[in-house]
Amino acid sequence: MIHSTAAISRATGIEAAPALIVNCRILATKAGVPVETALLAAHHLAGGDVQAVVRGLVAAHVAGVVLDVDVLAAIDLAGEDPQRFGFLCRETTRAARQIGEALKANLPPGSDVFLLTPLPNEFLGSETLQQFLRQSLAEGLGHEQWEMVGSFGPVTGAVAAQCVPEAVRRAEAEQEGDAEPPAQGTPPVSADELSRILGACDREIHAIVSFDGLPEDWPEAPFLREEPRPVVAALFPPDADRARLRQWLLDGVLQAAVMGGKPLTRNALP
Repeated sequence: MIHSTAAISRATGIEAAPALIVNCRILATKAGVPVETALLAAHHLAGGDVQAVVRGLVAAHVAGVVLDVDVLAAIDLAGEDPQRFGFLCRETTRAARQIGEALKANLPPGSDVFLLTPLPNEFLGSETLQQFLRQSLAEGLGHEQWEMVGSFGPVTGAVAAQCVPEAVRRAEAEQEGDAEPPAQGTPPVSADELSRILGACDREIHAIVSFDGLPEDWPEAPFLREEPRPVVAALFPPDADRARLRQWLLDGVLQAAVMGGKPLTRNALP
């Protein structure tokens, strides 16, 4: 049931923006996202951006990802963008299923997997994102008999910056009075740095699955010289260098990639 503005005011004492709560509730309901009006009202009272939270819920819901309102609300109140987090969950979980399907023949049950994510482990929503990534990867593989033995992120920062639609980035820029969208991303990690991180894992790594691309000098990673060489798969942003990825697949330093929503493997190169 969608509550009236009068009902919201009586129940919560909100007088400033009851229409905003109702409109956000309608947006969520039309998208098929269940959300309690009281939770939205409480977030508004706490000084949160209710619209950003709902848009984050809707963005993730498109890919079948059901986010908790409390998680997005906490991300918002921590000064992060819940809408971007919703888009990030949507794009990476879609890719996780595709990567899982591409690795079926290369990742048998009992494998130990190291995840590279687009968010630092200390980010408030990182644990939630990793949970969905593990679930979607298992769906793609067709089994859950594998173990995540470590995680690190971000690697390049490119996926988090580009998975949000351009229209959203420009709207944010206009709202802040900028002529162009602000630069996104974080300083990338080198292949040598990433090898040290992977080498610090106390378990043998059978597969490296990245949801934040790979360093440009990935073929030079010392970790790839070890035997047996781990299986490597990664999600890349839409503007990644396709020729480079093709060469990596041919050289065997990458077994599967997803770019622009399309999976790439050595056996399926154009």
